[in-house]
Amino acid sequence: PKAVPSAPAPRKLVGRSLDGVQMRSIDWLWVGWVPKGYITIFAGETGAGKSTVLADITARVTTGAPWPGEVAAASRQPGRVLWLGSEDSIEEMTVPRLTACGANLENVVEIQGVTQQGKRSSFSMQDDLEAVSEWLAFAEADGRPFAMLVIDPVTSYLPGQKLRKVDLNDAGQLRSILEPWLALAQKHNLAIVCVTHFAKDTARSMLHRVLGSAAFAQTCRSLCAVIERPAPKDTEPDPHAKALVQVKVNLPEHPGGSWKFRTEKVELGVDPRNNMWIGVEKGPR
Repeated sequence: PKAVPSAPAPRKLVGRSLDGVQMRSIDWLWVGWVPKGYITIFAGETGAGKSTVLADITARVTTGAPWPGEVAAASRQPGRVLWLGSEDSIEEMTVPRLTACGANLENVVEIQGVTQQGKRSSFSMQDDLEAVSEWLAFAEADGRPFAMLVIDPVTSYLPGQKLRKVDLNDAGQLRSILEPWLALAQKHNLAIVCVTHFAKDTARSMLHRVLGSAAFAQTCRSLCAVIERPAPKDTEPDPHAKALVQVKVNLPEHPGGSWKFRTEKVELGVDPRNNMWIGVEKGPR
C-alpha cells in the first residue's frame, strides 16, 4: 500500500511581552553607512565602481584603518570578511583590487560554492543559509568572528531548490529569500552587503532604479549608490570621478549626502606565466 502523506503540523503564533525587552543601540561597521545586524545594498550602473568601493571598505575592515572623514589616528580592531562573488575573477580582479587597497587578505575568506554527496554546486541563498550560519558560529567560538559578508551580485545567488527561477519583480518571492538573511545578520551581529545593478530607466529616482522588486530597498536598512560624478557644463566627463551617495537609511546616525572620490589605475607586478603587468582600478584611501 502507498504511504499516505501526513498532514502538515498546525501553525502556532509565537510572541512575547515587550516589558522585558532590553533596549540596545545600533552597532555600526561604518557609522551612518554600513550597520551590523542588517542588510546594506550597494547599487549602481555597470562599471560605476561598486566592486572597487567594496574592496576599499573590505581593506578598512580587515586592517582597522580609519573610515573616510575620520582622523588618521583613528583605528579599530581588524575584522574578517566573507566574500561571495560571481561576476569578477578572484585571481584577476578581486585579489588585485583588495591588494591595491591594502587589505589584509588573511582576513578575507571566499565562499567558493558548496558540495553535496561529493558533487560541487553553486551557492544558493535559499539553500545554504544554515551552512553559512555554521561557519559564523565556528568563527565566533574560535575567537575570530566575521564582521561583514559581501554578496556580489545578490541576483546571482537567489535561485534554489524551492524557487529555481526567481522573479525579481515579485516582492513575496524576494522577501521569502532575503528575510532569513536579515535574521542571520541579527543573530551574528554581521553586516551583510549585497551588490546589485541599476535598471536602465534613468528617468526614475535612484531608489526606484534598484534592479528588481522594491523588496530589495524595503529589506535593507541602508541603500547606497556608486555613481560617476556629473561633469561641469562644457567640460569633458572624468571617468575616474565617482561618488558614493546615501540613497536611503532607516536607522539613527545617518549621514546623508555623499563622499566624492577618484579611482586610479595601479600596477601590482608581473604575471610570471606571460610576463604581463597586473593592473587594476584602485579605490580611495
